[in-house]
Amino acid sequence: MLPNVACLNLTYLLSNFDKEKILRMAQLDPDDFEELGIEALNCELDTFIINVHDDERFPDLRRIGELSRKLLQTKNYLSFPRLYLLVKLALLLKVSTSTVERVCSTINDDIMYCFQNMKVH
Repeated sequence: MLPNVACLNLTYLLSNFDKEKILRMAQLDPDDFEELGIEALNCELDTFIINVHDDERFPDLRRIGELSRKLLQTKNYLSFPRLYLLVKLALLLKVSTSTVERVCSTINDDIMYCFQNMKVH
């Protein structure tokens, strides 16, 4: 799922838009995106790209957090609820991934410390 998060980068959306990656990301969350939800997301994405292209309130957004904030500020999260759900999922995924990486790094450091300070019996 993580490689598909890059497809929600607004710069990517407007230049090399790959709707299939976004739809694939949604399919990985069947609890929130049943088959009808995927079709609705498909239509939402088409409309969103057209609207954002012509909307000066969406200038130069580069990060997914900026996209999330702008969706809230403009109340576009109401018009594009499935897209907003994916943005929230992507933000949570980024936070949880970095948290897991930090925990694993700490555990690895602790294990290395234990091995380095082992006494021979």
